Amino acid sequence: MSGGGSGRALAVVLCAVSVLLLGACSTSSEYRPVDFDAIYKRPAAVVAATRSGAIGEDVHEEVLRQAERTLSETPHLSRVVTRAEVEQALQGDPELRTAYDRFSDTFSVAGFADRDLSRKLAAALDVEVLILVQVYHTPCSTCQGGDQLAAVGAVVEAESARLLWRYHLMENVGQPDAEAVAQGVHELADELLTALNNTIRPKWHRMRFEKLAGRGLS
Repeated sequence: MSGGGSGRALAVVLCAVSVLLLGACSTSSEYRPVDFDAIYKRPAAVVAATRSGAIGEDVHEEVLRQAERTLSETPHLSRVVTRAEVEQALQGDPELRTAYDRFSDTFSVAGFADRDLSRKLAAALDVEVLILVQVYHTPCSTCQGGDQLAAVGAVVEAESARLLWRYHLMENVGQPDAEAVAQGVHELADELLTALNNTIRPKWHRMRFEKLAGRGLS
């Protein structure tokens, strides 16, 4: 099966799981098993997410900047390439620009990563994982009142486009005015980024091994 075909199949499975897990107005779901070793201490690039029209451009951009700051500060990734650095790498290369735009839109809208496009970006950006953070605001027909806010984080292995981690949060917002939406989106983004950092943080046995190795006791 091709990378695109396997990605589509996985997206269908994930979608089916999400329907079961996200039936309530405020809940979360996480893709498992998480391949910790494929993320920890790897160089990563942040992929630009396609903005949902119901989320204001300013709020959307604030969330993506928040994600870049958080990821850049974590000690659990070896290096983080920001969207601005990605843009710089794309300058003067229209073929790579097209590949990036197609990859970004497909990843954030359809929910799967194209292997050929992912490989091109991995080589051009010199990274091993690609990270997507997105937020959106949608009407909720099953909630007692208000709408739903959502935050989604996903990590794929750049060489294979294999999904390594996905976390989906949804929260009911009772009064869907601009201020409530902005506050709710930032709170969900905080929770999402905390979950990602905890996912790639070394577990206690790894930390103990690394300390022993540093003392020459491994």
